This record gives sequence, structure tokens and C-alpha cells, in this order.
Amino acid sequence: MNLNGPSQSELNDTLDESDKAQFWLNETRVSPYTGELFQGQLVSRLEPKVMDVLVMLANNANAVLSPQTIFSHVWPRSIYSPVSIRRAISQIRIALNDHDKTVLKTHPKRGYALYANVRRVAERDSLSSEQQTLSSTLQQPRREKGHLKTMVLTVSPVALICIWLFSVMLKSTASNSPEVENIQPLTASPQNEYYSRFTPDSKAIVYLKTKADDSNATEVWLTAADRSYSQKIWEHNADIRYFSWAEANPASAGYRLVYAVAQPDHLQFESVLFDRHFQVESRQVHFDLAGKIGISTFVTLGQNVYFLAKHEAVNRMYRGDLSTGKTEVLLSPTEQFNPYRIALSADKNSLTVLGFDRQRHSIIKRLSLTDGKSEVIADLGPNWYFINYVEALNGYLLSDGKHLQFLDESNQLKDIAFENYDFLHFPSVSPNGKLLTFTQTKLQGNAYIHWYEQDEAQHLSNSNRHTWLVSLSPSGKYVTFVSNRNGYAQIFVKVLTDGREWLVYANQQQHLALSQPVWNENETKLAFARNGLLTTVEWQQNNHQAVNETQIVGTPTQWLDQGSRILFERKSADESLWFEYAEGHDPIHKRTLKQGRLVVTNAGHFVVTKREVQRGNGQTIFAAPEHQRIVAHKWHKNALWLLIEQSASVYHLRQISAEGKTSQLIRTLPAPDGTVSDFNEAGVVYSDLEADKDIVTLELR
Repeated sequence: MNLNGPSQSELNDTLDESDKAQFWLNETRVSPYTGELFQGQLVSRLEPKVMDVLVMLANNANAVLSPQTIFSHVWPRSIYSPVSIRRAISQIRIALNDHDKTVLKTHPKRGYALYANVRRVAERDSLSSEQQTLSSTLQQPRREKGHLKTMVLTVSPVALICIWLFSVMLKSTASNSPEVENIQPLTASPQNEYYSRFTPDSKAIVYLKTKADDSNATEVWLTAADRSYSQKIWEHNADIRYFSWAEANPASAGYRLVYAVAQPDHLQFESVLFDRHFQVESRQVHFDLAGKIGISTFVTLGQNVYFLAKHEAVNRMYRGDLSTGKTEVLLSPTEQFNPYRIALSADKNSLTVLGFDRQRHSIIKRLSLTDGKSEVIADLGPNWYFINYVEALNGYLLSDGKHLQFLDESNQLKDIAFENYDFLHFPSVSPNGKLLTFTQTKLQGNAYIHWYEQDEAQHLSNSNRHTWLVSLSPSGKYVTFVSNRNGYAQIFVKVLTDGREWLVYANQQQHLALSQPVWNENETKLAFARNGLLTTVEWQQNNHQAVNETQIVGTPTQWLDQGSRILFERKSADESLWFEYAEGHDPIHKRTLKQGRLVVTNAGHFVVTKREVQRGNGQTIFAAPEHQRIVAHKWHKNALWLLIEQSASVYHLRQISAEGKTSQLIRTLPAPDGTVSDFNEAGVVYSDLEADKDIVTLELR
């Protein structure tokens, strides 16, 4: 075994066409050309770049290859990213069922080595019986083929010209899709840098940055597009959420930056006027909205700012006049359309609004600012997006958190190809159309279980990615959780006694949002939502079957009747609608709640809020003392269990009987060091999270 790895001259190149041939890896047949791995009757698939990593390791079996060496051969035109390598290694191990990491082994601070019997597959051996039969058929006398060849040669010149013109049209159409290259980090400080926009002259990028000595304060930084200089141009003692460039006073030769500041009891819009060297000339407060307000990205047109603000769970679109300070509601959510993003439009008298329809499809609409009428531009399907209008390209730049896409003026959606394994948000393009920037967030966090009788919590995961939304099975034998260890959210099941794991929902469409999985009583089914649409999985240790509903919108919270029905919640404006659903039947509406969550029991149901538990008739049967809150609840073993935060360091575990007649304190426990996702009478599961945000640029061509 060579721990130093092969020299460059000894290294077998993975990108040679000969390496598309099939090979055996122990008892697994690998087909690089199709990306498939065959293990008996089981077939798994790898992405092209991940397969290239496997081929390179197989070509250099029993030798240690450094991550840098692998990356330079598989991604020769990209900046070195250890995340890409770790993701590829993780996917290969899953495909090979190498859970104990004995086949594909990590050598700390050195690299990776594949320990396996690697041998080529003979051509005839690589064919199935059906393929061999087809091969024999294709080797019949070629008289028919010769006849066909003669026919092809006699095709008229006019037809050939038509074919040529059609191919030119196809190439012309394909060339309209933006292409990117030369991905480069713009920032790399210990603080988080996020939400970037180009200056109006395209010469620099402005972004937000958390202040090193005050996490509640925000700095505004400017970095030249060519990286020649960087400077802080503004700071605020509160949290600046987003900003947008507005028209400056005609008498000024500078720039006006409008920004939203989140205060504890209101949201405030301010602006700062810079001269052409980005020195501050003046600051102005324009207007505010009272209450605890959430806000998404906003845009400015003339002296107006248009924004979506969420107050008491309702997302409304506002117009604010920067000169008078007056605000008005332009659009409120309905069941047919619930807006969540806005952008500019090619028409200066309209805006682009992105929202969910009743089936949780993202719909792009153009909203007229003159008569309030709207028209549908595109249906993006059941996913969630960031959107930005690009005047230089006459279309929309979109991101689903993983990929970049472009919607052109003819409403054709096209992928922008580049490698990305982190959360990608807030994309924008320079006014001259030459550069693209976005915020890249690396999420890292692990899950833990703390058995009440033990002093220390145990790791449920230990990776450089993010594991969260953990659920304990009713018996406590298993946990299920969401993890992005392979670059996007997937659902796994783990045995707590021996650590075995199964990938039970691969999420091949790479939906951005998966909700917390819910177990049925027999531990044979899981239910969760993918971007708000109900999904169920029937699972066994080596067999998993998913059912993706396309019409059932809502988040499951509880299985009923041993797994024959599901209770789910659907949020609508300022209330929650609760339904029961059995596969093949229409959902049955159970309750509508202004606050709280529904729990169905054999004797009726409870409503659980942050402070109280009520019977279905509204009678309060438990109220947490002042300054305490209910952190989590669950229906378990024919009783309602509550986890209550007494203080920052102490939790209470309480049980309420099925009829709601008795309530008793079960135990006091130390507060978990993270976000609680589930618990039972024996332990609590929780997760932590670190987010590293940086600004990245791409060149457009």
C-alpha cells in the first residue's frame, strides 16, 4: 500500500475514453458510461462526476489519492473544493453499501484509497441475455441495411438543405442560454457576508456583513468587480435585511441605497446617499411598519419601494413612497395565489410576482401597477425559487437553492450548468450582463440523542454537512432524519443499537424543502412533505417505496389508525387548516385553528399552543407557568407528552392522560445544547447548526 499515492507519471487518468468500459469492483459490476452499479438484482446510479471519481480510484486501486489530485483530474477547470470530493466519496460509499468504510477508506490528512479486486468486464459478459439476443438480431444479413443506405443517398438536395437549416436553428436557440465560467469567491472572512448586488455602473459589488464584535449590527461593504479594492461604506447598529438601489436626486451625481432594518417591534426603511466615490453624503428615514415583521427581497421603481412583508403569518405586498412615507397594500394572499418573491419586469409599469398556487407550484405572474391586473408568465412546478430580472439578458435568473436557471423572453426555462454543492441564494447579474453573483451558504451541523439516564449526549451523525429534523420511532429502536450529506436534502433511517443506516428517500428531483418525517405506529411507514406536497415511504431494511402525492398540499404531523390515515396541516393566510387523509380518498377537513397545533386521540383531540393545552371544546387543561413555554409535544403510548422550557438551562417532561383528566411531571432534565426535534419518555433528540456565508462570482459568456 502506497500512503504517499502514485506520482503524477504513475497516475492513471480517469478521463480517458477507454475508461468508459465496464469493470468489476469485487462483486459489483460498474458501468461508467451509464453511471450504473449492478449488485445482483439491485441497480444504483451515480452522477457523471461522481462516477469519474470512482473510476479514478478504481484505476489506482490500493493507492492513496489526495483530494487535490482527484479534484484536479475530475474538475480540471474549477477552483479546488473539498466539499465536492467529500460529497462524491459519500455517494460512492452509499452506492457500494460501504457503511463501515472498509472498501473506500479515508486516510486522515492523506486522502482516499479503494481496496477492492478491480478487473475488466469482457464485452460478451457485459451483455444481458436480452442484449445478446438483440446483438444477434443486429448481425443478420445486411441486405435491408444496404437498401436503406441507397435510399438515404437518394434524398433530394432540398431535404438536405432543410435539415441543415433546422440544425442551425437548434444551435441558435441553444446559444440563447447563458453560460458561466471561472467561479471565484469574492469574500472569505470569518464573518458572514451575504446578499450581494452590483453597483449601477457594474464596476463593484455591494454586500452585507455581520459585524465582528456585535452580531446584531450590520456593515455594508463594497468590493471592486476586479478585486482591486474593498472598503466598508456604511454600517448600522441593527439588522439590515436587504437593500436596493434607488434613483438619486437629479442634482446629485451619486447613488442612493435603500435598505430595510429589522427592529424588535417594527420594520424601518431608510436610505443613504453616496457621492460617486461612495462617501456618505446623507441618511434619511422614510417609513416603518409596526409589529414583528418579516421581509423578503424588495425592489425600487422611481420614488417607490415594493416589498413583501409577513405579519402574523400573512405575506402581503406593499408599496411605500420614499418621498411621502405613505404605504399601501397592493396584493394579499389567496388560496389560488400566495406570493413569496417579487422582482422587476421588462415593463416599467409592472412587477414580477412569484408565488404558490393551490398545488404548491411556483407561478410567475406579471402584475400591472396601473390597473392591478395580473397574467401568468410561467409555471415552475413544485419547487421554491429566488428570482431576479436581468435587463441585459431580457429574462429572469432563477435559483432553487441548488441550481441556476434562466427564463428567457419566450418563457423557455433553461439550465445554467456549473458545479455547486452548497445552498445558493440571492443571485443577480451585473447591469452590463458580464458577471453573476450569489450568496453561497455552507451548512454544517450534527444530530444528537441524550438519554436522560446518561450524562453525555451521543452523536447520531458526524459529518461536515448538515443533519436535522430527527424523529424517534415509537419503539425507540430507530431514528429518521434529513441530511444534505450528498449535496441536497435526503431522508435516512438509522438503527440506534448498531448504527446501520439506509437511504430511504433519495429526492432525485432535489426538492429544496423536506419536512420532518413522521413514523407510523408499526414503524413501517414515514410521512413528510416535499416543498409542501405530501409524500409517504413504505420501508424495509432493503426495500423502500415512495409515493409522491401531486395534489395533497400540507405538512403531515401524525399517523392515525395504525398508519391507514394521516393528519396534516395546511397553512392558509392567518390560519391553519387541518385534514385527515387516506390514500385514494379526498382529504377530510377536521378543524381550522388561528393558533396552535392539532393532536388527534382515541377520545377526541387536543390543541397545543406555546403556553397551553386545550380540549377540542376550548377548555384549558394545562397552562405553563409564566415565562415558560412548550417546546415540543407528541402523542405517544396513548398519552400526550410535553417538553417544557422552564429556563435556559432546565426543561420539564410532562404527561397528560388521553382523556385530559390528569397531568403529571415526569422528570426534570438539563436543556439540550441545540434545537429539539423530538423526544420520548427515555431521551431527547436535537441538532446544532453552523452557517458559513460568502459571496461568489461567475463570469457570463
